[in-house]
Amino acid sequence: MEAEILKFLPWGTLLAMLGVVAYVARTAMNYSRTAESAAAAKAKSDVIERELGAFRLEVASKYVQADALRSMRDEISASMNRLGDRLDRIVELSQSRSDRSGPPRT
Repeated sequence: MEAEILKFLPWGTLLAMLGVVAYVARTAMNYSRTAESAAAAKAKSDVIERELGAFRLEVASKYVQADALRSMRDEISASMNRLGDRLDRIVELSQSRSDRSGPPRT
């Protein structure tokens, strides 16, 4: 019986080695596919990064920042208040002149 086992031992070893070779080949193919997928993902990432950079630059150049907008609003509001004060003084001067000159002549 031992002789029969020894007769099949080289075949068993050969089959085991073929299994290892098949496993290594399959792993190498999977690694190749994974590397290709990683390279494609990196290329897409680079494109998206460039597009995002261009978008940020466009936003920065076209849109006003909130601080600048607040500052402009405050300046406009102060200017309008000063204009209102001037108009009030003009109306007061006009009324005081009309009070001194008496009723309108007809």
